[in-house]
Amino acid sequence: MDYLVLYRKWRPLRFEEITGQEIPVKILTNSIKKSSIHHAYLFCGPRGVGKTTTARILAMALNCENGITTTPCGKCKSCTAIISGGSLDVVEIDAASHRGINEIRDLRERVKYAPLQSRFKVYIIDEVHMLTQEAFNALLKTLEEPPQHVIFVLATTDPQRLPETILSRCLRINFNAISEEDIVKQLKKIAQAENLKIGEDLLYRIALKARGSLRDAEVYLEQLLVWGEGIDWETISQILREPDDQEMDAFTEALKKGDGKKAILLFNEWIDRGFSSENIYYSLVTYFRNMLVFALTGEEKLARVSSQRSARLKELLQGFPAQQIQKILKDFQEIEVLLRHSLNPQIVLELHILQTAQELSKGPEVAARNPSS
Repeated sequence: MDYLVLYRKWRPLRFEEITGQEIPVKILTNSIKKSSIHHAYLFCGPRGVGKTTTARILAMALNCENGITTTPCGKCKSCTAIISGGSLDVVEIDAASHRGINEIRDLRERVKYAPLQSRFKVYIIDEVHMLTQEAFNALLKTLEEPPQHVIFVLATTDPQRLPETILSRCLRINFNAISEEDIVKQLKKIAQAENLKIGEDLLYRIALKARGSLRDAEVYLEQLLVWGEGIDWETISQILREPDDQEMDAFTEALKKGDGKKAILLFNEWIDRGFSSENIYYSLVTYFRNMLVFALTGEEKLARVSSQRSARLKELLQGFPAQQIQKILKDFQEIEVLLRHSLNPQIVLELHILQTAQELSKGPEVAARNPSS
């Protein structure tokens, strides 16, 4: 089967193609230019932001047949083998499923031997925080005194779980969550190349849902490719499994008016469409957070809203003081633990929605002053 999923089809092959990670790219390219290659790197950051992809590009840069370079050709035998995953000298290990001491002992035996086809053997250990303590102890010796032909790239979403002895022997490079603007820019590029007609405001909604993960955003976009023609807000809502902006606006208008009945009806419509209480809760918290930031600053970027969206927010904010929105957001945040541990999170949310509507029915000033009961 020749079909490639989008996130693999559009995976960067050069440093300059990596989205939203300017600092890691600069550190790595400068180290290559200055011939100061570290024997062990630790790539830290959220999932789906390019850690493993960057590790592969680093392996290509070190092993390209045209010489060690910041711009690997992507066409020589070494580069194509790394791209296809067939290089004998670039080994990827998923520590989530190969986490024991036996696997690391096997690795220690293999690193002794010179590369078969390349300058360097590169070991990419993904989700390295999943290794057992015994495995970390076995890995430590190799990290302390690695052969000159071996480069380690450890990748993790949770560096706090790594022993200090491992952290101290690696050059740590932090990868950040990718901004909505950078995600939208990449999604537009992909959509145009794949002949997918979709508005920028809808792409921005996908970027928000992806929460900094370009890979997740590309997965959502692929679902829309399969969907085909007629992509609108309702389509996006069904794909993302959460209410769209217009529905959230209607919900907010109901709360503003203290109309608990309408708010509960809207909430149950979302449940009936298969949206989980957890997804709805996160959507509400995100929505009111963005609204509050926009009310206080008027800055679209800080509020994570598109230019099209900001005009509608200005309408909603009329007669809706920032202090009131702050209290709504604070009250929603306070039920998070209860929601997480409840056997019936739907009832928890319904009761809280009714309570919020009742408080707002007393008027903006009173509701903003009164603490939650």
